[in-house]
Amino acid sequence: MSLHTKTARDRANFAADRLIFAIDPGKHTGVAAVYNGRLYACTLVDGDHPERIRPWVKHYADAARWQFGPRLSERVVWELPQIYPGKQAGAGKHARPQDLITLAITGARVCQAAIDQLDTRGGTTELEDVEPAQWKGQVPKDIMVRRIESFIQSGGRLDGRFDETTAFAAGCVGVAPSKINNILDAIGLGLWVAGRFATGVVPAL
Repeated sequence: MSLHTKTARDRANFAADRLIFAIDPGKHTGVAAVYNGRLYACTLVDGDHPERIRPWVKHYADAARWQFGPRLSERVVWELPQIYPGKQAGAGKHARPQDLITLAITGARVCQAAIDQLDTRGGTTELEDVEPAQWKGQVPKDIMVRRIESFIQSGGRLDGRFDETTAFAAGCVGVAPSKINNILDAIGLGLWVAGRFATGVVPAL
């Protein structure tokens, strides 16, 4: 199922009984595992060493299969870097095409490392790209990150098996505060894919 043009309900149905690995590419790459629409785990990976994602993916894929059953399927989703003409990159600088190319290469390598690990069981793991505006809408990145953090820190939607606040805190252990936004971006992408909120709209608690 293509995520493009799908409603939140369509995406929620798609995410049922799926383990989604959402990736926000960069030198410091955020990764989030979302199962059945709930944050399961998150981490930060050195984009210069994409192979380091493999043991993390293996651990949580194995744990999810043990906890929820061997028939669950996996999908890798990443935020595809985009060039927006005339848009500022921050601090008065324009985004440079070469920077976006480097970012895309980093993201592709991390995604491939994750897929290679998942495919060691046999089968083929699907990869889907999502453009930033597709899930964030026109909301600025810093505002969206704050909304996602507030949502997760307040517990998100909890049930008997998922404590999203704890999952977020565990994933941030040892991560510099200035880099946590990369993890939050990955979480937001994963929750959007799972249908937790509409484009650009993190639900009020």
